[in-house]
Amino acid sequence: MNGDFLIHGRIFDSEDSLLEASKIIQSLSWNPKIIRGHYFEPKNESLIKQLIGRKNIRGLVPLNWARHSGLIGMGANPLDFYVTHYMKYFPEYYLNQDCLFMPFWALKIALFKNQIFKHLYYSDKLFIKPDNGFKTFTGFSVSKKEWDKEISFLSPANEDCLVLVSSHKEILHEWRFWVFDNEVVTYSSYSWEEQEEKEPEDYIINHAKMIATQVKHLKDFTLDLCLIKGNYYPKVVEINCITTSGTYKCDLSKLIAAIINKN
Repeated sequence: MNGDFLIHGRIFDSEDSLLEASKIIQSLSWNPKIIRGHYFEPKNESLIKQLIGRKNIRGLVPLNWARHSGLIGMGANPLDFYVTHYMKYFPEYYLNQDCLFMPFWALKIALFKNQIFKHLYYSDKLFIKPDNGFKTFTGFSVSKKEWDKEISFLSPANEDCLVLVSSHKEILHEWRFWVFDNEVVTYSSYSWEEQEEKEPEDYIINHAKMIATQVKHLKDFTLDLCLIKGNYYPKVVEINCITTSGTYKCDLSKLIAAIINKN
């Protein structure tokens, strides 16, 4: 065996997909290690200590697992997945290009809230998400009427987190593309319960390929694109770390082979 390949159930759509991934890894002469639960459980903490610093390790695991085991993503820096770092490469295609950035605590101050509402006067609902790629909290849309109540529900631990605020966009469909060496290797519909599987048209795939070449500071990443009302060309929702992103219905053989083949 060439090394260990960690796979966590939370990354896959189903148990069948997890077992399929295990078989693919084994067929490529790597040792699949199926892991479950939180990284801080005693059995998992022990495993992580064994993995730190090893070169012959790959994985598809949740973000906290990746951060504590060194699997954050094939040479990528966590800062690479901050909106403020990557949106400069495709500003005209970024979904939330009308955004403002500010510390989370400012959302609770009337002076700043009024400035936000004035800047985004044309949208009854606003979208809020963390600047970072660590999912400090899940991005959400909120009406201006419900602003104070919804903000109060978020953890005080977010106080100093930089956040993005933009107008709400109605997404018609979303896809994830897996990019290696700035080339699209595989893709899938983004899995929402209310959203049906839909193959991207050629122009959407070509658009993803074009954007993949514009991200100069990264070679390997996931690229989420969506279609919104009133726009023919897709917009970039976000880019993120390959090793921590859900696989949905992508071609697992292509994805796993590409991860293994990275130095």
